[in-house]
Amino acid sequence: MKEIFPFAASTASSYTWVLVLLLLAVPAVLIYYFTAAPRSVRYEVSPEGLRIRGDLFYSRSVPIDDLILDRALAVDLKNDRDHQLSWRRNGTALPNYKSGWFSLKNGEKALVFIGDSSRVAYIPVRSGYSLLLSVPEPRRLIEAATAATRPK
Repeated sequence: MKEIFPFAASTASSYTWVLVLLLLAVPAVLIYYFTAAPRSVRYEVSPEGLRIRGDLFYSRSVPIDDLILDRALAVDLKNDRDHQLSWRRNGTALPNYKSGWFSLKNGEKALVFIGDSSRVAYIPVRSGYSLLLSVPEPRRLIEAATAATRPK
């Protein structure tokens, strides 16, 4: 006579599905974030300051008086060695998107939001770092920030 007995699953095995879902969900969320983040970055210039929006971790506002606009430049990082990224301190470095804190080849610390490295606004900040912002017209961003400092 043959008897069949079921497997006695541990009560902990119900947590296995949660673990499997987490192992699948976390990479999916990260992949989505790193592909969507570059499309959501925006720069807003006003008399109050320069607001960087869209990046979950590095968005911020810099008061307009903290920007050193007389040293701001439109740079092409493919040709401008001094302002090229040297190493990442804390941030994202994907092939077509870099954001976060980086060191530059000239030794400066910089907060960067770079997609197209040939169209970048370089703006030093009084608190000891610089901004490197990819924007279709870097000179126009610098001019808008300069105009925002003028009283009406």
